[in-house]
Amino acid sequence: LPALFSVLFVSIVISFIYLPPQELKDFGQSLFSQSLFISNIYFWYERDYFDLPNNLVPLLHTWSLSVEEQFYLFFPFVLIFFYQKKYFFHSLISIIILTILLSYFASKTIPVSNFFLLPFRAWELLIGSVAAVLINQYKFTKNINNNFKSLFSFIGLFMVIFSLYVFDKNVNHPGIFTIIPVIGTFFIILFANSSNIIGKILSLKPLVFFGLISYSLYLIHYPVFVFYRVQNYYKAIDTSTYIYLIILSVILSFLSFKYIETPFRKKNFLNRKLIFNIALFLSLLLFIIGIVIHLNNGFPNRFSKINNLMSLSEKSPYRQKCLSPHTGNFRDYTDACRYFGENINVAVYGDSHAVELSWTLAKRLENENRGIVDLSLSGETPAINYKYDAISNAHSKNVIDGIINDENINDIVMIFRYSQHLFGANDGGYPLLPDSLLIDEFRKYPNNYNKNKIREEYWLSLLKIINILIENNKNVIIIAPVPELGRHIKYIAYENRNLINNNLNFNIPGISRKYYDDRNEFILNKLESIKNMENLIIIKPTKFFCDADFCYAFKNGKPMYLDGNHLNLHAFEIVVNEILKYLE
Repeated sequence: LPALFSVLFVSIVISFIYLPPQELKDFGQSLFSQSLFISNIYFWYERDYFDLPNNLVPLLHTWSLSVEEQFYLFFPFVLIFFYQKKYFFHSLISIIILTILLSYFASKTIPVSNFFLLPFRAWELLIGSVAAVLINQYKFTKNINNNFKSLFSFIGLFMVIFSLYVFDKNVNHPGIFTIIPVIGTFFIILFANSSNIIGKILSLKPLVFFGLISYSLYLIHYPVFVFYRVQNYYKAIDTSTYIYLIILSVILSFLSFKYIETPFRKKNFLNRKLIFNIALFLSLLLFIIGIVIHLNNGFPNRFSKINNLMSLSEKSPYRQKCLSPHTGNFRDYTDACRYFGENINVAVYGDSHAVELSWTLAKRLENENRGIVDLSLSGETPAINYKYDAISNAHSKNVIDGIINDENINDIVMIFRYSQHLFGANDGGYPLLPDSLLIDEFRKYPNNYNKNKIREEYWLSLLKIINILIENNKNVIIIAPVPELGRHIKYIAYENRNLINNNLNFNIPGISRKYYDDRNEFILNKLESIKNMENLIIIKPTKFFCDADFCYAFKNGKPMYLDGNHLNLHAFEIVVNEILKYLE
């Protein structure tokens, strides 16, 4: 507990200085949940452990500590009930088998619960209890020959290393495969000793050193990485920085072990009653601090000017109403949102970036009694016979058929986040360039797929849509890729708070122009190849938001984005001025 309390109180100070209001509020919630050792339940309710924003949550790793504390709270009752009975060991094995089966089924139906909650993780801790019973009560390893011990300790180490290299995001973990590293560890505990090679390897001074500092390292490493990202305003971490942060974590962990953990382990340092009272007081203090942070909404007055500035970044009032979710229950063309004038002769077709464009364009056309039909679908792929996204395929077909058969529609404006599909999301990754397709529960690719081949198929699908519309006497306006900031615009604001606090009219870069050009090279070249097609207009947002060196997150003292990639209503006013030049 002393090491834990030290990390928590240091985290409070750093968080108050650097974390934005919402992130500090979330930190306060995780703080009071950790003070009660229920942070696993809090994070289970709040988030998926492997979501990107978790890189910004300082205490996320404490979920496992809460699982352990809950186990230590409830396991004594199991001991009391079963220990004096002759079938204690068999009961322990039965509970392990039951919870493994429970975890297996939960991994397929409620994976987040399976990750965070004790009933689904208890078997991993119980196997450690079995090892303790076998060693201490049954003297299991006493009469086993060294060759057998050497073999199984080697198998155990192999199972752990195998899991380390083979397990990735595609492995259902925790699940049935989690048995491999757990049983591997079980074998090492039982059979590794000073007389076999695995025991000797694990007794080497460097490994013993890391074993001694492992608890402090567990506590410290995650906040170190998170606070580095926070202090550097959520930019990507390169390899050399990773190495530096690892070394820093090890140094801090050693200091924690030597000057915090070790003294408190000495029996004559403080008596148990005093330690208990101090721990109870500090837990109560952490609980109160967490509640105060939560009730004060993360103390937004620390960044009042930035908060006022970001309040200017407005989204469409129709976003929730009109943006279809990426499910089979999207709005049919006949049921799509239409606003504001009676003469609906413009269609806006695209992904979530189409929503603010639709609203802004419709407001400008309202004075002429004209209006738009909003054909937006969250995460939409421009898909005609594009076999990797069935939902977008169905929606695109519905949209194209609807437009073709609607004699009132003359102009179609199309906007997509092309490079997210072609090269993967770059959220939290700037200035690194991703090179993978967008892979999620909706987009399915064959095994050993060829990325470049699929990118060409994406383009051919988009080109087919353009050709179909033009062949049916429709005018098509394509919005080329909007610059993606790679992180939320508010973090760019916090990074430049001195400039914002001391100026009214400022331009703040979001990304370099080279990054934009490299990120979007594929789709920009494809669009360039068709720019002379009849009845096709390509509008480049870089004309308004970029210069030769940078693409801007703030222009003339105003934010251009809602987040890291969606333009706000003000920015789309600038784009719409260009669109209106080409509408019939």
